[in-house]
Amino acid sequence: MESVERIAPMRNFEDDSSDEDDYGHQYDDFEDLFSIESGSVVDDFEDKEIGKYLVMDPGFQKQVAQLIMLRRHLDSLQEKLSEKEFVVLKCREELNASRTRIQALEKERLEVAQAIVDAEENNKVAAFYRLVSQKEKLSREIENEHKIVLDTQSSLQEAELAQSKVEIEQRHYVNLAEQVVEKEEKVTQHKQKMAKYRLSKEQRAVKVVEERFKKAQEILEDKVEQRRAKQEQVMKDAVLNHEKAKKFLKQSLSKVRQREALVQNSHQAQVDKKVQNIISLKNNISANRENLRALQARDAAFEKKRENAEEVERRKVLKEGGNPELVLLQRKKLQEFEKEKQQFAAKQKANKARIVASILNEEENLEKRKKQQPHLWPDRKVESLKEVLPLNKPPIDTKIELDDKDDVIFIEQAKYYPQTPNEDIQREVTSVESVSAVNFSNVMSPPKLDETSSRISKIEDDVNLAQPEFPGLWDKKHKPYKVGMDDAQLKPVGGTKMEREILQQTLDKHRDGIIITQVAAGREFKGQPFSSKPDVIHFKDLNVGKTYKKKIIITNVSYTINFLKLTGLSEHLKDFIKIDFTPPGQMSAGMSCDMFVTFKPMINEDLKGEVFFLAQTGPFSIPLVCSVKKCELSVDVDSIDFGTQVVGETLHRSVTLINKGAQGTRFEFLKVPDKAPTTYTMETSLGRLTTAASTGLTANDVSEPPKTTTTAHPDATSQSKRTIRTEEPPETTDTSQAEGLDVTEEDYDAVGENESREGGLTRDEGDEITFETPTVDYDTTGPDELKVGQVMSGEIDPFSSVRLDIVFAPCVPGDIQANFRITFANQESDPIDIKASAVAIDVPVWLDRKNIDLKICMYDRLYQDQILVHNRASTALRLNFEVPKELRNHMELLPKTGYIQARSTFTAQLKFLPQRSLCEDAGGLFEPGSGILECPMVIRVADQTRPVPFVVNAVVTSSDLEFDQSEVDFGFCGINESIVSSIKLTNRSILPQKFGFVSIPDFVDVQPNDGFGTILPQETMDLDVVVSVKRAREYNFTLLCRSGINRDFPVHCTAVGVHPPLELSQQVIYFPATALDDVTTAFVHVINNHTSANEFTHPVPRIGKGDIVPVGATSFEFMVPEGAPVSITPAVGTVNPGEKCHVTLEFSPKLLDDDIRKEACSIIKREKEEKQRVEQEKLRREAEEQTQTKPQEEEKNTKGKKTPKTPAKSKASESSSKPRRNSAKFVEKVDDVTLTADMIDEKSPAYKSARASIMRSYPGSFQSFTIPCYVAPGRCSENADTALSYDKANTLFLEVHCPVEKPPVVVISNHGHNLTDFGQVSIGQNDVKPISVQNISDHPVELKLSLLDTSGPFQVLNALRALRPDETHTVLVAFTPNAGKVFYEVLKITCSNATLDVCLTGRGVSPVIKLDPEDSKLDLGHVLKGESSEATFTLENLSSLAVKYNVNLDSNSLLRHKLLQQAPEFVRRDGEPRRTLMGTQNNSGLCVFDCVPCQGEVKPGDKHVITVTFKPDHQSRHFSDGARVVLFNTKEAHVVHLTGKAHDHMMYLDGYDPLDVSVESLAADGNNLNLESEEELETQSVLMKFRSKVSEDGFVSVSRDLLVGCIRTNAFVGRKSGEWIVENAQTAQSKGFSIEPMKSSVEVGSSKPITFTWTPPSDHDPNVPLLTSVLLTLKGDVPMMFDVMLSGLVAFK
Repeated sequence: MESVERIAPMRNFEDDSSDEDDYGHQYDDFEDLFSIESGSVVDDFEDKEIGKYLVMDPGFQKQVAQLIMLRRHLDSLQEKLSEKEFVVLKCREELNASRTRIQALEKERLEVAQAIVDAEENNKVAAFYRLVSQKEKLSREIENEHKIVLDTQSSLQEAELAQSKVEIEQRHYVNLAEQVVEKEEKVTQHKQKMAKYRLSKEQRAVKVVEERFKKAQEILEDKVEQRRAKQEQVMKDAVLNHEKAKKFLKQSLSKVRQREALVQNSHQAQVDKKVQNIISLKNNISANRENLRALQARDAAFEKKRENAEEVERRKVLKEGGNPELVLLQRKKLQEFEKEKQQFAAKQKANKARIVASILNEEENLEKRKKQQPHLWPDRKVESLKEVLPLNKPPIDTKIELDDKDDVIFIEQAKYYPQTPNEDIQREVTSVESVSAVNFSNVMSPPKLDETSSRISKIEDDVNLAQPEFPGLWDKKHKPYKVGMDDAQLKPVGGTKMEREILQQTLDKHRDGIIITQVAAGREFKGQPFSSKPDVIHFKDLNVGKTYKKKIIITNVSYTINFLKLTGLSEHLKDFIKIDFTPPGQMSAGMSCDMFVTFKPMINEDLKGEVFFLAQTGPFSIPLVCSVKKCELSVDVDSIDFGTQVVGETLHRSVTLINKGAQGTRFEFLKVPDKAPTTYTMETSLGRLTTAASTGLTANDVSEPPKTTTTAHPDATSQSKRTIRTEEPPETTDTSQAEGLDVTEEDYDAVGENESREGGLTRDEGDEITFETPTVDYDTTGPDELKVGQVMSGEIDPFSSVRLDIVFAPCVPGDIQANFRITFANQESDPIDIKASAVAIDVPVWLDRKNIDLKICMYDRLYQDQILVHNRASTALRLNFEVPKELRNHMELLPKTGYIQARSTFTAQLKFLPQRSLCEDAGGLFEPGSGILECPMVIRVADQTRPVPFVVNAVVTSSDLEFDQSEVDFGFCGINESIVSSIKLTNRSILPQKFGFVSIPDFVDVQPNDGFGTILPQETMDLDVVVSVKRAREYNFTLLCRSGINRDFPVHCTAVGVHPPLELSQQVIYFPATALDDVTTAFVHVINNHTSANEFTHPVPRIGKGDIVPVGATSFEFMVPEGAPVSITPAVGTVNPGEKCHVTLEFSPKLLDDDIRKEACSIIKREKEEKQRVEQEKLRREAEEQTQTKPQEEEKNTKGKKTPKTPAKSKASESSSKPRRNSAKFVEKVDDVTLTADMIDEKSPAYKSARASIMRSYPGSFQSFTIPCYVAPGRCSENADTALSYDKANTLFLEVHCPVEKPPVVVISNHGHNLTDFGQVSIGQNDVKPISVQNISDHPVELKLSLLDTSGPFQVLNALRALRPDETHTVLVAFTPNAGKVFYEVLKITCSNATLDVCLTGRGVSPVIKLDPEDSKLDLGHVLKGESSEATFTLENLSSLAVKYNVNLDSNSLLRHKLLQQAPEFVRRDGEPRRTLMGTQNNSGLCVFDCVPCQGEVKPGDKHVITVTFKPDHQSRHFSDGARVVLFNTKEAHVVHLTGKAHDHMMYLDGYDPLDVSVESLAADGNNLNLESEEELETQSVLMKFRSKVSEDGFVSVSRDLLVGCIRTNAFVGRKSGEWIVENAQTAQSKGFSIEPMKSSVEVGSSKPITFTWTPPSDHDPNVPLLTSVLLTLKGDVPMMFDVMLSGLVAFK
């Protein structure tokens, strides 16, 4: 049934009027379609009901079109409604979001207003104005949000209005929608009726076709009968003809056998030779392999020696203070330069030789042309008589020379233009001599023959490579050109030498500035910066005078922006090529530009050149090729074999000549004569002997005129070469000729080399050696058996082919060979040679088949075949067919005698009916073991002594089918069960046979394929006989198996039907596919229907015809097989009459422990083998290293005079033998340990890996278990001593099918364990652990999670999603303990067909962390500004769980600005501690203190060292910060106070009383900006207070130390210490102060004290403070002066 397709609307219906307007025009195509279909139906309609149906509803097609239009309109209304609902929902969400933002902004504005009031009360002016601006900003944002709310409300109203309109419009079509559904059903019914009509129509058409086929078959049979009669007549004529040609048969057969023997001997000789070649090749390969190994070892030793020498030299250079990398690089570059220099010299020498040879060749050709065409070269005497016109004044940029005829030649100078990197040599003058020079830059123009021929001939006999390659005009005698007075002041061509040097330097500088190296992302671009499409500009098949144009796309393939400039074109292409190229300017990587190349050929020659460009990264070029039309000729075959043909027949074979080129030519197809006198030319420089008549040369070698000269013999004709074999043995010839081997060019090479070595003869190049070939006279009277067909010559067009025929018309039996050649008028096309061979035989009577194969035949069955006899004679022959007397009872040939007409055929009928006595009658013609019959038969021809033999072959076999048992006893069969018994059927024949069981009872079934099928030869097939009895009685029946040839084979069967007292609700339980470690449940009922013993009203329980089971309670017991993954509950029970018992079956598949242990053993074994392999490889390498170091040690020992050689040898031998003993011990240790499955621990990693491996690669399994249920009358009791008696015949059987599949999802985290242990977690802390699951199935799965305890500590943080195959997903589970105990819970991950259980457990504890130092203070000392210092503090975990910590600095806190708002300590008097430890910080904004690591995890009992780095950017003594150790991001455990001091210079003072405050101003200190530039150093003041006491003995002395330190800095590495000196101490000493020491030095990185001691004088007034000062000068990186103010005060308490 088809449904009406609903097509999505292509436009939106704005109103109803537009829909009504488009209704009449939108579905015109549908009306036309239905009208055409209905018309075709009415024309061919014969069914009255279908016709009546169409007549009754003529407007049905229009209704269908209306129906489709209405359905589209209803769908469009639904889509519009969905869109409007989405717009309304979106507007409402925006409105709610705007209102939420307004509430948040108003709340924030209230908070800001309250803050403004607080700032105004506290007189915080800066904060007040900042808050006022913030409040204004919030007010503006609130106003903007109100505007957005108004706009959103208006949009919402418009959207709701549009939605209401659409809903109202949709309600108008509610009734119409119901009508549409009804009409759709009507359309469906119409289509069903139309389908029924079409089916009937097709059936009638099939009947008509079948009748036509029968008629055609009858006509064909008549034609076959007529043809058969005609063929019989022809066979009779052939028999007559065969009798006439019988006398020639014997001679022809003897010739054929001799030829076959010769061919077989030749083939055997070739096979033996190939075997010997293969054996020698194998030996050579093994020998070469050993040599290669030795060479590799030698190269490795040389490489090792070179590396050692390089390392020694590297150390030597490094020891001398040099740069070894630079020295080795220079040496490597020098070696590469020398190598390139040698290669360049060799290449230059080869090019010189090649150019000289080319010049000599051109000169020779030129001389020949002069002799052949002297009129082309004018005579000098005649030319000298001609009047010479006055010469024009040459331009400045030309050079004047005289040619051989004393004529003036003006040669233009080559202007300089940027060249490629290989063209750095400036070309001064492009003279005629330099044209033929070696051009290493590849841009010089090619030489012209007419300009160079006269000059080349002068240097022919005097070639000296020690002189310049190409001598200039100074070697020739010519008349010097006399410069006139007007030209005397002109500069030389190309400028003076100084000008040329300046020009060269300027151009080199310009070129270096243009070409730059492009580097992007650290990589240097190398190669061609631009690529062209196409890569080569190729103008193919050009015509002279025609213009060609091509577009070339040039793309920037460099890394970054690049430039492109067209620099030039090859010189010899400038007259024909025009390039239109506009420089694109700056081009990004990947951008392209266009270039148009216009080519107008003026000469018909191939041209090659390049288009040169200059890029920012260097020059490059694009090849340009122009090729003329050429002929590309080839043939499809180069040899033709006509095979064996009968004399008198004519065969044609064709050769296709193909021209793939664009130029046509004329060809000529001729037969090549067999022998011709040949002249051989040997060039000793090439070391080979070449000839056109050589068998081993190809067509290309034959067509080379310089090397080979072939002269045709005048008496030679086109007679074919023939070999007539006779009975006499052939004479002994040369080995190469006897074996039929061809002499190749390599053989000639070897011959030439041997002759040159043995004879010591040397031949000059070009010496000609002529070998005379004896003239052979051929018989010209014989016919030409292999000849050319009708097409012997003609024209072949471009891109076409021509078919050439070779005709074979044999006249005399024998082997025939001939050569044919295709020559062409085009001089550039080489001739093509074709070889042809054939064999001619002469037999008057012959058979199509000399071996009649009847295939496989069975006994007692008739087989027939036809024997077709041919007669090639011109008369009729009589034939007699003879059958061996041993087979005359089994085989017959009809007719026994017949006549075959001239040049006709005869058909004989062969009948074969093998009988059982064939083995006895046939004798040696039949082999009983294999059944092969080989019967030689002959056809005797009248008047011919030799008969026509042929052989009849057949394989005779039996047709018996055999069962392994003749009787089958099924035993007791329950009425609710089926009993299966297997029997084996064997086919004793060697042919496949069809079989089938016929006439079987209704309660019996034979499987497979219902007892029908085909059994293969000698195959044994298992057949299942299924018996399903319906009544309790005895059964006795016979199964009959019938073969395809109607032979019957019986099997007798017996069975006893049983009606048990209990029944099962279902006999078979099909569990669904269950994953491993999952559980599936099924149910079954045990029913007791035995309520009455009346056998006449209903069937009663009994065994066969035995006693009836008494009515009463009946017990049952299920016995589950051992190892079955099935459990039954209850397994034992009692069922009362008329009741039933519910039984539950659970299927829970598990992996077998033995399989896991075996897999674990194999894994461990593989690991041990891998480890052993690695260890042996390591020992082998050590032994090789020791072996390699042994020669070096011996060399060292031999250099010394007193060191003997024997100890070194013994030591090396001991070291080399030690690894062998170690490796042997290791192997013995591995072999001694025999790992068994019982030794594998379930908790070991190998066991876990094995289980995961089996789980992933589990292919799935299917098991069926048959569970017996024993039935016994009576009730079962709990007493084990009382057992009920049961009968096995009443046993019920429950079949359980248990398919097991691979679980779709497995846990891959935690080594595949389903248990996730969070361990010990601090109470109140949150520990998150991932549980990764993977989809190991081949289809996507949808996962779901079970609910966890809402009041428990476990919580799932993310949701599951659908997993594609091999995709993983991580489930995050958080553990937050709230008590110190162990928690446990199960998380279930379910999918469509499996459930995965994940166990969660954890324990809650409390953390303890210890800090070192215990006083929580860390001073980082004194540092020079811009440099850094480090110190550490330690965190120790004293708890039993791992603790995560964070070290947070107060300077990085988000509340640092708020905490710094409090008053400084020198102002406050409340005595409360500061809430922050942060002091002076860097002016740059960077942290002055840094802690690394700032976070981490401390394991139980472990310690973590935190490194604190102090790096100030300005001078201050008040740097400080607080490092707070926070545990688990919640609890603050410790606070470390970090302090440090920074100085401008390396010398500093410490230990004095501060004169400033700890809070620094943000303003810059202008006093120290130009401290170093001032001439006089600024003196800094330092205060030291002394407080003495009064005792009975007087005043007590007071001492204080002033520390002088020197900072270790990288800025002054050479500075080792600093100095100080105390000056102007006389005044202080007079007032009781003593200073020790007055002058000293302090090392870098240390400090020394200056001890100030005050002993008040006896006349000191204790009521008056004492104040004095001394001058302290520090000398470090800069001198520093300090005014140390000493203040003394006497205290009485």
